[in-house]
Amino acid sequence: MQKKSEIILTILIIMLLLNLPSTYKIASANSSNNYPYQPDDTEIINALEFLRNQQSEDGNIGGLSVSAWVAMVLAAADEDPHDWGNLVNYLEEKSTLLDPDKATDWERQTLALVACNENPRDFAGMDFVEKIQSFYDGTQIGSTANLYDDYFGILALISAGIDKNDSIIQNVKSYIISKQDSNGGWGDVDSTSAAIMALVSAGENSDSAVINNALSFLKTFQTNDGGFQSWGKTNTASTSWAVMAITASNGNPVGDEWKKNGNTPISYLLNLQQKDGSFNWAVNQSMNPEWMTSYALIALLGKCFPVKVYKSNVDENNPPNTPDRPSGPSLGNIGVSYTFYTYGTDPDDDKIQYRFDWDANGNHEYSDWTILKDSGSLCSLSHIWDTIGIYAVKVQIRDEHGLISPWSNGLVIHITNDEENNNEIETGYWSGLIRIEGKNDTVWEGTVTVSDTYVSAKNVDTGEIEEYYISYPSVLGAVDEAASIGGFSYVVEYWPSWDAFLVKTINGDSDWWHYWVDYELPMVGCGKYKLTDEDDEILWGYLESWEAHALKISVDKSEVKKDEEFTVSVFDETDNSVEGATVYVGANNTYTTNSEGNVTIKLSDKGSYDIYSEKDGFVRSEKENIEIKKDIEIIKPVNKALYIANFKIKENLKNTWIIGAIDIEVESTSDVEKVEFYINGELEHTDDERPFEYRLNKKSFFKKTTIMVKSYVRENISFKILKMLEKIKQLLEKNEFRMIFDVIKNFLDVFETQNLKLGDSDTKEIIIFNLFPRLH
Repeated sequence: MQKKSEIILTILIIMLLLNLPSTYKIASANSSNNYPYQPDDTEIINALEFLRNQQSEDGNIGGLSVSAWVAMVLAAADEDPHDWGNLVNYLEEKSTLLDPDKATDWERQTLALVACNENPRDFAGMDFVEKIQSFYDGTQIGSTANLYDDYFGILALISAGIDKNDSIIQNVKSYIISKQDSNGGWGDVDSTSAAIMALVSAGENSDSAVINNALSFLKTFQTNDGGFQSWGKTNTASTSWAVMAITASNGNPVGDEWKKNGNTPISYLLNLQQKDGSFNWAVNQSMNPEWMTSYALIALLGKCFPVKVYKSNVDENNPPNTPDRPSGPSLGNIGVSYTFYTYGTDPDDDKIQYRFDWDANGNHEYSDWTILKDSGSLCSLSHIWDTIGIYAVKVQIRDEHGLISPWSNGLVIHITNDEENNNEIETGYWSGLIRIEGKNDTVWEGTVTVSDTYVSAKNVDTGEIEEYYISYPSVLGAVDEAASIGGFSYVVEYWPSWDAFLVKTINGDSDWWHYWVDYELPMVGCGKYKLTDEDDEILWGYLESWEAHALKISVDKSEVKKDEEFTVSVFDETDNSVEGATVYVGANNTYTTNSEGNVTIKLSDKGSYDIYSEKDGFVRSEKENIEIKKDIEIIKPVNKALYIANFKIKENLKNTWIIGAIDIEVESTSDVEKVEFYINGELEHTDDERPFEYRLNKKSFFKKTTIMVKSYVRENISFKILKMLEKIKQLLEKNEFRMIFDVIKNFLDVFETQNLKLGDSDTKEIIIFNLFPRLH
């Protein structure tokens, strides 16, 4: 009796920690009373296990179409399809095999990829939304002889995030309603069920005459065993579709309305589940078990199509910002390709795509939409004009959810037939690193992409702020792009007599700015320097001196143990060693380089440290990083997690909870040779073989427990090795070869008996609940 009470108590506590419902399912009942089923019910678990067992190494489960239905099942069961081997990769690779003239192929695949949390506007390099919309003829989608492409067209577009009030969806909805038969159906159970789901998704009231008549039609096909028949036989597919339609219209498939001879559609489906978890097509008849299992699972889980919506509420989404006027040549010849550049942003940081209007003499000539890019990415497209004229090139942005920005201002280009225009410089672009070191700190560091630039600068002759156009990627353009990304200010002057730009201020630091490209000081102004693919890095530095120098550093290791030495070397821009430079390691450690520009450092505190160098007369160096690690760390259990039966169940709790036994695992450096495990200060286990671990399995009732591990390493024996080598050298000179073996043997004997040195330790506090240690 006492054991039974302890077991019940254990179950209740586990449910409390997991935030589960208080009702405990003692066993899976083969009954429709459990509808809708949950992902942790035995029936669902077994069915998913069957599907997993059918999966090929390439991710395929029963072919492309069935794999798509499986992806939807996984979303309905709160599974991540990306955790199912190569399933998502398989769907992506096989997207190229979809029939370009068959709308249902694209619609099914769209429902699947959204279930996989993929973007329907950019999957396998294709825009599935645009493809489905291309099948729309102004009234319906796809073939007029097939209504399934209309049902699934609505479901797929809504799943892809298109609002139900979209004109295509509403027109197709009207078309479907116009095809309803006088008996309330659309041919058979499967087609009628799909129509119900599509119409409800498109906004049709579930209490409308259209839906009620359709449900009445379904009722006429329900058989005494609770299932639904199509093709002359009661089967899993038709029953599953009917259940989904009933659910979509806010009905209850286990309610009295859908009971027949005491049976329900759910009890019918459950009776067709086999021992391996699969579902037969009909009683004593197996056909396409992966497919039937997929249909049945969605129905049993109380879900319907679409099982997932990418982003259905456009009110939560904002259209992209108006893009900048495109940049490019303002003069050109007919028959010549010219490239234009632009970039834009989206306030929601959605991915965006661009299209250009080449303005064919005011009649508009639109490019195709580009592939989706990150917000703020550079875009370029080329165009050829075959007619002399003046054109205004504009650009527009569309986000991944379909919202479109206003058109940009136009860039005017004169297209002539003058060969002199061939000398026009075509704008390119440059991507690379820019670092800006201010007077007291780093202003900004990162990668920029720059093409041409419009610069606002003060004309020193007129005193007016004027806009200047630099038609190529320049160092000044890189500063402008960095300021746009980094949010800092800068001020530029333009000197007409020199035709040169002078950067006066960056982030408030004024007058003393120098720049290097790949640590070389150019002999031209920042506006005149044309960046090319051979240029990798730009450095801007504040230095109150006409003579400009910059520091560079290197660290010989990126990761060391505590108290292990590492060396920092400091150089100038020409790679000469710099003596007397200050090296900063973290916030509180400073060192000074020796005559060779080096400093050897060791740190006792674990952590990650930024390292850089400064010296008067030099721009500070870049930052490097080094990680200081302990000899040993406890990696299992992790802090603030729940473990049940040695498995991590949940994280981000207030404490670390252990239900049952737990394997204490450590991560150690290569020179650790022994680990001791202490529980509440008492030594419980010693391990001298890797991997070092210990199973903690003691009876405990919510007892707060301290785990501590200690590492042991051998002392540094490099000095003794040198002594041994020196002795061997002396014996070689005397040709006393036999004694050499004695020296080596004596060294090894001493090494094997040498005491280990105590290294680091690590500690964790846990709370253990373990009433049955003998069971683990």
